Amino acid sequence: MPEYVSRLPRVRILYCRRDWGPATKFIPIVREELAAGRGDTLIMVVDDDRVYPRDALETYLYYSEQLPDAALCFRGAAMPSTLDWDDAKMIYAKDVREPRPIAVITGGGC
Repeated sequence: MPEYVSRLPRVRILYCRRDWGPATKFIPIVREELAAGRGDTLIMVVDDDRVYPRDALETYLYYSEQLPDAALCFRGAAMPSTLDWDDAKMIYAKDVREPRPIAVITGGGC
């Protein structure tokens, strides 16, 4: 990670010892914020190898106000009626105009 990132005033870097797989991106910060009594903290998780829309942060902030109890993402899937993940159809933010309910948040911009 470039050193300048750690000097950004509103960026906090957390290192963790446990690997939860893809969830390692958010479990440590969620645990820390809840333990400190900060359950209303807005957390945006990004990957360093993905390209996000220019208005990604603005979009998250807007919809976090509209849907305060929602977990927001740019890609997810509704659980198929068969309950077989192989039958799930991915829903991409670029293909919808309004937020849609999903059952599973996937990578690629959670």
